[in-house]
Amino acid sequence: MRGSCRITNAIAESSSLQTFSLPAPIPQWPRGQGFASGLVNLGEIEVSKINKFELIWRSSFMPDTKNAVAFYRPLGVPDGFHILGHYCQPSDKPLHGFVLVAREVETCMSQTADDICNQDNLPPLKNPLDFKLVWNQNAGRMGMPGVYIWLPEPPEGYNALGYLVTNKPDRPLLDEMCCVRSGLTDKCQTYRKILTVGSRNPEFSFQVWSLRPCDRGMLGKGVFVGTFFCSNGLNMRNELPVACLKNVNPVLQAMPNLQQIHALINHYGPTVFFHPEETYLPSSVDWFFKNGAMLYTKGVSKGEGIHASGSNLPTGGSNDGMFWIDLPSDDRREFVKRGDLKSARLYVHVKAALGGTFTDIAMWVFCPFNGPATLKIGIKNITLSKIGEHVGDWEHFTLRICNFSGELYSIYFSQHSGGEWVDAYDLDYIKGNRAIVYSSKCGHASYPRPGTCIQGSGKLGIGIRNDASRSNLCVDSSIHYELIAAEYLENEVTEPEWLQFMREWGPKIVYGTKTELDKVINALPRLLKYPVRNFFNKFPVELYGEEGPTGPKEKNNWIQDERCFCSRLAQFPEIQETIDKPLKITLIDRTITELPESIEKPIGLNFLEMAGLRRFAVKQLSVCSCGLYVYKHETMMEDIQFTSHDPSFSLNLPETHKPPQFLDSNQRLVQNILDNFQLDLETITIQVPLILDVNPLHVDIALEENFNVGN
Repeated sequence: MRGSCRITNAIAESSSLQTFSLPAPIPQWPRGQGFASGLVNLGEIEVSKINKFELIWRSSFMPDTKNAVAFYRPLGVPDGFHILGHYCQPSDKPLHGFVLVAREVETCMSQTADDICNQDNLPPLKNPLDFKLVWNQNAGRMGMPGVYIWLPEPPEGYNALGYLVTNKPDRPLLDEMCCVRSGLTDKCQTYRKILTVGSRNPEFSFQVWSLRPCDRGMLGKGVFVGTFFCSNGLNMRNELPVACLKNVNPVLQAMPNLQQIHALINHYGPTVFFHPEETYLPSSVDWFFKNGAMLYTKGVSKGEGIHASGSNLPTGGSNDGMFWIDLPSDDRREFVKRGDLKSARLYVHVKAALGGTFTDIAMWVFCPFNGPATLKIGIKNITLSKIGEHVGDWEHFTLRICNFSGELYSIYFSQHSGGEWVDAYDLDYIKGNRAIVYSSKCGHASYPRPGTCIQGSGKLGIGIRNDASRSNLCVDSSIHYELIAAEYLENEVTEPEWLQFMREWGPKIVYGTKTELDKVINALPRLLKYPVRNFFNKFPVELYGEEGPTGPKEKNNWIQDERCFCSRLAQFPEIQETIDKPLKITLIDRTITELPESIEKPIGLNFLEMAGLRRFAVKQLSVCSCGLYVYKHETMMEDIQFTSHDPSFSLNLPETHKPPQFLDSNQRLVQNILDNFQLDLETITIQVPLILDVNPLHVDIALEENFNVGN
């Protein structure tokens, strides 16, 4: 069952809007603090969420648009609140978004360095000084509705948070929206491109992007406003002309209390379905320990048993390779591998998201063993005997709850070091507002729907299978769960002792896969041998040996935001065109001895500034002809990569610029960015080329082969 859509009369003049609603009514949540009160106090301002809109203009009126969208103005703004910007979304999706409106609060809760005293005595909100027209379309055409997009000019010391959209050329009135004092705002970044208008060459096109805060994660202060950003051609700035809000309130008043957390899980907890042929099922952690799991110490051949609570596991520190967990070495080994579904439960971590305006409920599932991968080559499936196996598999999915109403907003599905956010309207539901999560066979990646997802090359028909299906093997997380952490509640949740184990939950075993891979490759027709061998060279590192993952608390998304791979290329036509082109960039791995003339310029990615790190240094040899040379600047990165269209082209560097090693693909470079800076793949593949003024059609960082983005 999918989420339902209802028709509402939100358009004053003509059309009606298709608005999403959850399958079942939202219950009355237990009382306490400010959760689901409709308001969130951010320090000096209070914000309310508006999800009722009036249509202003649809891009479907135009013949040269990609991914038609609609622009809306918020309706029903409460008295005393001010609009911060208008809303835009794809017009073929149910209306599911929102914008925030703000008002000044009488009692200031701010404790930031800029605003604790507000020495200039500036009010938190002010009207703009003027509006600048950034784009218009169909103006003066007979019978065609026009659209005008206006960027507010903020007063000194203030930032604009969005654009105003009109269907008339008259300049908007200054009191139609407000700007926010700079100390109460934070940097934001483009997230998804939702509209492209104009030439096939992006340099001459107009684009609309959704936004998200740069400072995200459990400790992030950035607040998503719901507005959008516009760009002309490839003129992306290091600093966007719009910002997001910042929560400067030291108390997260809108976060759910303990009783509300349990009510949310009981109401929204998904059912996790495992494949009907799944051999390696989940278990509880204490079942794993009780049935013979062993703790090993480096340099000591014999392991020791682990107490059911994990009390004898070393705690704290980091993954230094000194300790690890393994299966029992006796005849119980195969038994423990298969898990115990009856004891299985979801381990729940509750944390603030988007400045405390949302709650993330991360649900972790533990499987004692991760099974071998299955390779798909055309219509042929080959089960690989060892590749992909490892002891101790931790996977998760995350429910994002709106703190204004307690409504389920989206679910994150973790998939092999990446994943995807799926909006509530696009989920499958099993009962009421409880969604379905499908766990893939052997690998236990999470998917929103059943079927087969190929991790590899869709064009070549080569990849690792991820099969997901409904079966009688399932765990209902609304019942079978254990709350293991909620840091913002301080001492109200006792973390289990095993959660403090920061090492690997499985041994590291490097085995020779070359023989097995050679057997597969040699059995193929000659035309397939070369592309298949290249594909194997781009396998994730974990497929070449057994290495257990670290526990949930050691993973970067315990504190940081979830990492998303670009899995829906329909939203990014220029990237789809890149993949469809037969010409691929050749990756150079020759020794560099001479540096040609080049231009050095920084990549102005906001997340680097936020993290206090030095910027990339980029050698742009020539736009859209030779390629990009990205090298380590000071102490920031360890990987180096050069890409070129011409197989005969090589780059030479003097001895002082020689890197420690070269790569045969961009996989490690991109993964390094993903791991260390929580920048999603969409930003790496779209925003970086734009900032460099490089045509995205000529920038290819091994999207399809390395990151499973075309399937």
